[in-house]
Amino acid sequence: MVIPQTVMRLVLGCFVLTAIPLCIALARLAINMNDLAARSQLAVKRAESVGAVSRELRNAGVAIERSVRQAIVLDDSTYIDEYARARQSFTNTLTRAEALPMDSRERKAIEDLRKQDGIVATAIASGLPPVELRQDAVDAAIRLSELSDVVVTDFDGVIARELSELETQASKGSTQWPWMVGVAALLAGVLGLGFSALVSRPLSSLDRSIRRMGEARFDTPVTIKGPPDLRSLGERLEWLRQRLQSLESHQANFLRQVSHELKTPLTAIREGSELLNDRVTGELSEGQEEVVRIIRENSLQLQKLINDLLTYQQHRSAVPLKIASVYLPDLIQSVVDSHRVPILAKALSTRVHIVPVTLALDQERIRVVLDNLMSNAIKFSPKGGQIFFAARIVSDQLQIDVSDQGPGISLADKLRIFESFFQGEARAVTNVKGTGLGLAIARDFVIAHGGDIDVIEAGKPGGRFRVRLPLDEVAIKTLRESGVISASERGDT
Repeated sequence: MVIPQTVMRLVLGCFVLTAIPLCIALARLAINMNDLAARSQLAVKRAESVGAVSRELRNAGVAIERSVRQAIVLDDSTYIDEYARARQSFTNTLTRAEALPMDSRERKAIEDLRKQDGIVATAIASGLPPVELRQDAVDAAIRLSELSDVVVTDFDGVIARELSELETQASKGSTQWPWMVGVAALLAGVLGLGFSALVSRPLSSLDRSIRRMGEARFDTPVTIKGPPDLRSLGERLEWLRQRLQSLESHQANFLRQVSHELKTPLTAIREGSELLNDRVTGELSEGQEEVVRIIRENSLQLQKLINDLLTYQQHRSAVPLKIASVYLPDLIQSVVDSHRVPILAKALSTRVHIVPVTLALDQERIRVVLDNLMSNAIKFSPKGGQIFFAARIVSDQLQIDVSDQGPGISLADKLRIFESFFQGEARAVTNVKGTGLGLAIARDFVIAHGGDIDVIEAGKPGGRFRVRLPLDEVAIKTLRESGVISASERGDT
């Protein structure tokens, strides 16, 4: 198949080819309409001709009968001339009648009428017939007039037949038109779908490639098939992908090197602050203790930031997933237990509701996702608050909800909450310090599993995050056999 050089030509070609069946149907419809109109005009003309012939034939027959009667009754040969004129008109009308579309019965009636005309003409061929033959001549003229009426009556059948054929043609056209239009519409629809796929396939590939780059996934090369202008655009996107991948690699190396370089002096600062805090160099005054406390707390915060940066870059690298069977309740419970100290420090309570299921996951990465969500919930929960942890199977997906009773996430922050280093409005309200990398790391790990993470009920009090992870066919089959999926969909889990 020859592909047009540009998308515009491709679209125009698709439009023209799709319109061809409809144009053919419309042309056929117009031809049928013209044929029907021409047939209608012909039928009207024939009806007019039949009507004129019928009138003239009846009048001529009556005139022949009258002139013969008058000639014989009045014994006046001058009426013979009138008969001759009437007979001339009669024979001319018969000639016109024979040109009409008649069946065999009607043509037989015309032939009988001509024979009867010959009989009358023979009876008075030499003028007035003898007295003993005059009644026969009158009877022949009367018979001629009667046969003329019969032929005129038969001519009504010619008109009826024309109208019937016209009605049949119109009925045939009325049944053919919907069929032709339906076939044309079906062909146009099939062609339209085919061309839509032809046009949309490269556009969909472009869209997927752009989305992958928007999600910082630069591992898949951009390959676009289609018109040259789209292939050229795909080549530019591939160049951009390689460029972004190179920048991502340079950024990772830079952060890794800087982080390692910062750790050495930071370790010295921390060790010095610990020595001062432990009074190794001597007692400290109240003001010196406050300065040491500030140095110690900020060094800890800086060390956490550096560790988060290193962890973030490590997780962003293209390390393949280590898939293994994981019993979900044990994984979630271990995450909750690891935060027991900060939970007790803020007098928080936890509610854990988990479907008992074993899944194929990268345990370490999913643990990081759940750990970051749990840490986020603890940070923003008020003292004495409650944290909810729920996991269930919905529509062949694992759905994990983590929610708290904190200030929640605004609608404006929802759009950027998973960006690296972003910290929303709630930070100022609760005075919670963080790096803004936890949710970004969680998003990357969830996407690596082919799932998604989102904020539920943004703009309301209480933060609520939902993680959806797809299940493989083996897990789905096992869950259905065990009744877990049906139970969770009923809300029993």
